[in-house]
Amino acid sequence: SEVKKHTTKESAWVVLHGNVYDLTGFLQDHPGGEQVILDWAGKDATKFWSAIHKKEWIKEYTKPEWCLGPLGPEPKGADDAKVKALEEEVKSLKAELARLTAIPAKPSEGLKAAMGVAQLAAKPVAAAAPPPPAEGDAGPSRLELQGRRLVVVGHGPVGHDFVMKLVGMVGDGALEITVLGEEPRMAYDRVHLTEYFEHRDASKLGMCDGKWFAEHKVTCRINVRAERIDRESCTVALRDTKTGDSEELGYDACVLATGSYPFVPPLKNLSTDVVGVFVYRTIEDLEAMILYAKKCRK
Repeated sequence: SEVKKHTTKESAWVVLHGNVYDLTGFLQDHPGGEQVILDWAGKDATKFWSAIHKKEWIKEYTKPEWCLGPLGPEPKGADDAKVKALEEEVKSLKAELARLTAIPAKPSEGLKAAMGVAQLAAKPVAAAAPPPPAEGDAGPSRLELQGRRLVVVGHGPVGHDFVMKLVGMVGDGALEITVLGEEPRMAYDRVHLTEYFEHRDASKLGMCDGKWFAEHKVTCRINVRAERIDRESCTVALRDTKTGDSEELGYDACVLATGSYPFVPPLKNLSTDVVGVFVYRTIEDLEAMILYAKKCRK
């Protein structure tokens, strides 16, 4: 309750990792502007700021005297009526939960009806001839996989999550899965991409490694760009981004998980061909920024 009183420019307190910080002196120097701190003044900002920064950033950007100490409990006797009301509500919810989860003394009417339907469904019935195809039927559903070869174009976070869930559903080796990634590394966490500026270690952002693919019998190919998909012959035209070699890869089903791309407004002198203009999406983009920053003066 004391922390909640400090929400102004004159006194801005924020809770981070269980400690209370007086960030009033940080308002003018915060890279994102003072409003970011004021929006969280009087609150616990641990979850929000942890999604952007690692815990160690507190030591780097704050002064020891700003830490007022650990967040303590409310004084005894504070808001007794409110606490008592909450306790009564919890007691009521527990009683209702016990009633709902208790074993019924006899089957309900709904359960009897469901059991009757299940018994009827269990009785053997004569096999019926498949219905004739509807007029204008284009053939089997696109969702029905006719073979075992599955090609996933794109190995970002979404593409990798798809492969993990698919393998979990069908089992290791049930499908011949090939994942194609244009970047020189396997899937990594783009949400925390900014942290790469701090540690310059791509492995800390990695979501998987070659061992995972070997264990689950999945083929992952990096430095490979899918340039064309031929739906008639069910092939993907590939080009090796390092050697320039080309080849075709057959598939029975093809999944596009290419994700998004950074939009560059069509303005004069604003394109990635202009020196000093960058997009922000991959580790290679960040490496280019770092290299350029070492050579420029401002």
